[in-house]
Amino acid sequence: VLFRSLAFDNNMNVILAWMDNVGAKLYWFDNVNYVTTSFSATSCRVTIDDVSPWYNANSDVIFAYTNANTLYWRQQRDLYATQRTVGPTNANAILTKVGLNVGNRLQFELL
Repeated sequence: VLFRSLAFDNNMNVILAWMDNVGAKLYWFDNVNYVTTSFSATSCRVTIDDVSPWYNANSDVIFAYTNANTLYWRQQRDLYATQRTVGPTNANAILTKVGLNVGNRLQFELL
């Protein structure tokens, strides 16, 4: 394991993301069982997008990752099946942080 990231959904199910020498792995609860899904990626992180009790029904655990000089994200409500593009990155950029900023917007840090 090269690095790992941890988050909890609103039901306190654990979501783990980690990198190994093959790519990214995501361990998550699919409403019945815990499953592990593999993704082609060069770095990854997980976070819950809003922890406010007022937005509980609309919050998701976000799986963000880089691959082929592009930053992508997937969300729990889609069972991580839909890939969405954030945008291009610098060559060999590594995703180091993802979370809410002071403006309540999801922010990504790449090095």
